[in-house]
Amino acid sequence: AMRRVAQADGLRARRAMVAPPPAPRTGEPTDPTDPVGAIEAYRASPSPETATDLWKTSRWNPRDVAIRAVLLEALAVDDWRRRNVQTELAVLAGDRDLERAHAALRALR
Repeated sequence: AMRRVAQADGLRARRAMVAPPPAPRTGEPTDPTDPVGAIEAYRASPSPETATDLWKTSRWNPRDVAIRAVLLEALAVDDWRRRNVQTELAVLAGDRDLERAHAALRALR
């Protein structure tokens, strides 16, 4: 947006030399902030590890309803994180964005 693509590319290249990104596990999203990738990885290989990846990604995306809906499927009933997800969805159900609010209500049903 600030037309500093060359500067960003240079920083990205220098960062890769100092701290290369870790090799992802099979099915793990490469970007921990990407909710779509985390959901796809979980759907491709449902496991406690990919559910944990979903949880981590949800922390980066506090207003993402889709990842919380999948987390409700992924987490066991007695998992403490499930209650947090339900609370977050209840809060999102009151969001000003009606589409987000309706999606949160559907996820809670």
